[in-house]
Amino acid sequence: MKKFFSRRNVIFTLCVLTLVSAVVIFGSYAMGYIKNHSSGSHRSAIAMDCPVTLSVYGKKSTESITQKAADIVNNTDNTLSAYKENSEIYLLNKNKILENPSNLTRNVLLKSTELCKQYKNVDITAGNLINLWGITSDNPKVPSSQEITDALKTVGIENLVSEKNGFSLKNNTQIDLGSLAKGYCCDLLCDYFNSQYNKNKIDYAIVSFGSSTLLFGQRQQGNFKVAVKSPDNPNRIALTFETSACCVSTSGGYERFFTVGSQQFIHIFNLKDGYPSHSDLTSVTVVCKGEDKGIKSDFLSTEIFIGGSKNLYKYNNIPDTCYIAIDALGKIYTNADFNINIEDKRFFMNENN
Repeated sequence: MKKFFSRRNVIFTLCVLTLVSAVVIFGSYAMGYIKNHSSGSHRSAIAMDCPVTLSVYGKKSTESITQKAADIVNNTDNTLSAYKENSEIYLLNKNKILENPSNLTRNVLLKSTELCKQYKNVDITAGNLINLWGITSDNPKVPSSQEITDALKTVGIENLVSEKNGFSLKNNTQIDLGSLAKGYCCDLLCDYFNSQYNKNKIDYAIVSFGSSTLLFGQRQQGNFKVAVKSPDNPNRIALTFETSACCVSTSGGYERFFTVGSQQFIHIFNLKDGYPSHSDLTSVTVVCKGEDKGIKSDFLSTEIFIGGSKNLYKYNNIPDTCYIAIDALGKIYTNADFNINIEDKRFFMNENN
């Protein structure tokens, strides 16, 4: 059953509380590092258009494992970016055909195709529409209605065709994997960490892409603690919850947007009209466990956000998946089976409101 809680004036930002020590930002997408600590090693980066932090913990040195994880992040970014020349997605968009793709690209395109067919609010073929608005670029603009109409004509997962030796694009379609690439990378990292966990080389790991976070393994101290920051004071925590290993992703329009006059245009699009989403939700956090938990959490957080509160019931019974959604009036909706604890006493929860 869907539960909801009432709260005053809230927009959520997800952050994972860890005991990670300082890390060094690496440049040119090559990992830098600090001296390895006895309990773990750490990396930080800018990749997939966001800050990335990796922390791996074990009884012995985890330096080589953390470096390998960093290499996985770099390779994923270099392969799946729609904007890096010579990436496989860039070449597919440019040439409209990609022969003999890597297993990484093949798998992500096949998995994303299935998600786009199952759910209807997000589509990886919306690259032309995303580029038209340029909301995350240096020069965002409000396009003309005709430009939007023309861009929408190229959106449709049927325009991505799986061929015997690769993929092709029809109808001048452009691919953009921004709605799930971070989550997919979390899955790749999870697979790698599993191989090391089974050899007793690591105990647990935390990888954050900002909007998507992988919580892997088992901490001796107990479950992972996930915190939601107070929207009006980032030094305060509004609420927390604890969870075992999983992937957590959050989507909202409060981080990437531009304004024209008094109107705000966010980076998440409604594919029915081609305009930035006008959802009554301000933030959606999705927690996934089980197979493909990263790509599912990343994709579904955007899918649910666009659908708005009236469609939350559609996502109540997805296996190994729960959501925490917040609307513009400060109401919190969740189907989570864990306790949500208030940390900032200025906020309140009331099931009757």
